[in-house]
Amino acid sequence: MKNKLQLFLFIVIAACTLSCEKKETIKPTTIFYGPAAALQQGEAKTWIEVSLEGEPVAIGISFTAKAETIASLPGEQTMYHLQFPEQAKFAPFMGIMFDWNPAGHIPEELYGKPHFDFHFYMISEAEHMAIPLEIGHAHQPWFEQDYMPADYKSLYLSIPGMGNHWVAETAPEFTEAGFSKTLILGAYQDKQIFVEPMITLEYLQSLKPGKSVTEAISQFPQVQKAGYYPRSYTISHDASTDEYKIALTDLYYRAGSK
Repeated sequence: MKNKLQLFLFIVIAACTLSCEKKETIKPTTIFYGPAAALQQGEAKTWIEVSLEGEPVAIGISFTAKAETIASLPGEQTMYHLQFPEQAKFAPFMGIMFDWNPAGHIPEELYGKPHFDFHFYMISEAEHMAIPLEIGHAHQPWFEQDYMPADYKSLYLSIPGMGNHWVAETAPEFTEAGFSKTLILGAYQDKQIFVEPMITLEYLQSLKPGKSVTEAISQFPQVQKAGYYPRSYTISHDASTDEYKIALTDLYYRAGSK
């Protein structure tokens, strides 16, 4: 009887210990929102999620998922420029250019579906809007080797107001599955300038309320600007607010190297 009682107590203590350990790993965070911007019949807003220790956990954008909002989007390519809330004082990200492409864009064989581009810029709006069209935009070998992931390749095309886009060779758009969501990296004149989730309207509308999908991000071998960089990006449909949320997640600090 004594042995059984001891065994029972051991199991209870072990269960309580595991339960306490699990609770301790869940750290509360605070979300700060930027000012809401009109998005036709809905709205969009940026946000940053910060730990109690004051470190950023995720940074992103939310916008209304209601059918009437989506139906009211313009019939031509439209760009929305949003700034992060004042609490987002952490480098490297400075703002978002949120693009709606109702007929897709070039290369049309890859990205011809209606979709959204979410450019998380590491340079100011004035800087990236001054970037010109440059066909054959090339980078120095040292930049390609030291600052861009080995599985990414340049498109050698600087888009006005955006920069040169780099694509992952294993991305869905290069497979039979085709483009639904992908992660683009941006550079200009041998400088890392953006991280860009691109997501089709069809994919977003296929997300059930409460659904969340997280994808890993290939890491820059080195970064030029010190700050908090994402290990992943997350796409979700928040059932409580009926919003789509696109975020750079699992942020961690990296020292800059030039």
